[in-house]
Amino acid sequence: MVGTTVQTRTLVEHWNGTTWGIVTSRNASNSNLLTGVAAVAGNNVWAVGYTITTDGTNQPDKTLVEHWNGSAWSVVASPSPASNDTLSGVAARSAGDVWAVGTRQDRSGAIPIDRTLTEHWNGSAWSVVASPNVGGNDNLLNGVSATTGDVWTVGSSEVTAHTLALRETG
Repeated sequence: MVGTTVQTRTLVEHWNGTTWGIVTSRNASNSNLLTGVAAVAGNNVWAVGYTITTDGTNQPDKTLVEHWNGSAWSVVASPSPASNDTLSGVAARSAGDVWAVGTRQDRSGAIPIDRTLTEHWNGSAWSVVASPNVGGNDNLLNGVSATTGDVWTVGSSEVTAHTLALRETG
């Protein structure tokens, strides 16, 4: 529906052991989506997603990261190298070691290409960490998991028509 701006708001729900309840979350713009969540502790929860353009195209715009401190959600600045950037998954190893993955759009050529996007929280700021891509076509990262020594992320590569798995050690 080109030309119509859709307003999408974040939705966060919490299970208290008996029932689900809605928890007020923040919105970075008029339209936002949260797509992944990971908890370090009850007072240290991360959610990721993206904002949506307001130009009527309703396309992904910038990365969105929110943090729960035990009493409220806040928007945390995250890198968004280009327009049409998304974060789709997040994993936490500790308060100072959180990983998020998604897609960034490379507009350096005649046709925009989706490329992998990995970001890392070091306890004080998010930064982009270089991640590989397969071939010259679209590459997408959708999920991430972290253990003591490894970070795994999965997605797809259009050029190979197969799944894509990346592993960061250390």
